[in-house]
Amino acid sequence: MNDDKTEAIEEVTEGSPSVAASEVDPDDDQADATPSRQFGRNAILLAGGAVAVVLLVIALLTFVRGGKGISGYDDNLEMILAQTGRNTNHDESPFSDTPQDELDISDASPLITLDRGDYLSWGQVGSDYLHQEFAFPVETGGQFRIACEFSHFAYDDPILSPGEPGGSHLHMFFGNTDINAFTTYETMRDSGASTCNGGELNRSGYWAPAMMDPDPSAPGGAWVRVPERVVVYYKGELLANGSNPEAISGGAQVYRPGMANVAPQPGIAALAPEIGGLAGSGSSEWKCSNNYSVAGDPESVGELPICFGDRWVEADWQWTVLEMEVRFPNCFNTTKADDDWTAWETVGPNDWFVANCTGELGADTWDDTYEVFPHLEYFVNYRVDPGEDTSDWFLASDVDPVDFSVQEPRGSTLHADWWGAWHPKINEEWIDNCVNTGWAPGSGQTSGCGFGYLSDGGSDYESPLPGRALVRRPEWNGDYKIPLQTLFEELCEPNNPAHSYSTPETGAHCRG
Repeated sequence: MNDDKTEAIEEVTEGSPSVAASEVDPDDDQADATPSRQFGRNAILLAGGAVAVVLLVIALLTFVRGGKGISGYDDNLEMILAQTGRNTNHDESPFSDTPQDELDISDASPLITLDRGDYLSWGQVGSDYLHQEFAFPVETGGQFRIACEFSHFAYDDPILSPGEPGGSHLHMFFGNTDINAFTTYETMRDSGASTCNGGELNRSGYWAPAMMDPDPSAPGGAWVRVPERVVVYYKGELLANGSNPEAISGGAQVYRPGMANVAPQPGIAALAPEIGGLAGSGSSEWKCSNNYSVAGDPESVGELPICFGDRWVEADWQWTVLEMEVRFPNCFNTTKADDDWTAWETVGPNDWFVANCTGELGADTWDDTYEVFPHLEYFVNYRVDPGEDTSDWFLASDVDPVDFSVQEPRGSTLHADWWGAWHPKINEEWIDNCVNTGWAPGSGQTSGCGFGYLSDGGSDYESPLPGRALVRRPEWNGDYKIPLQTLFEELCEPNNPAHSYSTPETGAHCRG
């Protein structure tokens, strides 16, 4: 990853590498009180009017710097929940304020279903679902996926800019509905609904830079695109599959509280194609596809391709999508704290699909400095309607926050964040039954857990084996594009009134 790309991803606060740094007190006024004490007794001699002026200046400075006009978690969340176009499908969830350890995970739980047939319903007249979400059995097992819907937008990043509302470029969030700049692991674990299969059993936070679509007909000259669906892979490839005899260290581990991941990490290059990176094994960073995720035409790495909305015909239950893919490293350095997002490394020589994090491939021992976790990957699909193309689309992170120029090639700053908050028992269930299982290459015996089964669905995807599954989420039923200027006025101006919207590029950031 080049220096420009690194700078475009995020501005990371030096000396604060851990997610735990997000546990800040937004109401702490010690910084403002200290200068006042320096005046000592001389301050007493100030006239009342002069004191008022000094206090007013301090207040104004406080308003326009890091904390800006938002005083803390509740204020920031209230602003985010009031935004235009937010996904409101989950607002009435009875479990959004239920602490994680009080959630029911039994077969009788409303968040669990024993009717896997719900995942077979898609794309039919009268169906609530547009997408196929059954299992795709394979001989090498290790399959677990979930599907999610968009939740909200915000100029926040609680991992890289904790406690700084408006401190980032515009992000698109999915998963936990309450993620904001002041989010901590504890707030995420115990509050918020979820736009993913399983609802509050998966309160993980997922986010990526917002997709911008300049359009003279849009208010303010641009739309922010809403993805039609996001698919998250948690898979056990080769040594991340504990049922593989070569995985002598046990395969993928269960996530521990507070674990977070950023891909690619600022200052660390993305995985190279020869070790399973975004161009490895026939995959790509971007591709023009359809809602079945067929082979891309075109595909590209490091550059957003031009996709034409007339390519596929919606009458045949297919349509054009721009597919965005992000892969995360899955080797964890145990010498670092569990909540340190920089602990994820690419340990070499190590193909991403092999997951030889511990050096155990072909060996009798392993290096316990590293642990293996599931292969984590995002697929984010944006609809491209007939008559549209993506020739001038760009990511919010492509925009330089100083001069507001768009970095070329467009899409070259692609990255994403993950902050885990699965219910630990459910996490253990799908790790044991879906990720660390089914390794039988060459046997003809296939298995897979699909998009939410908590155990193997069997070899026949149209007639899955009985068992527990995560309840299927309601799909997004709103617009696929929202005026950028409207989001800027709702989400940036309360934080930074000194920054005004003049072009779509200025709306990509709230730090101008």
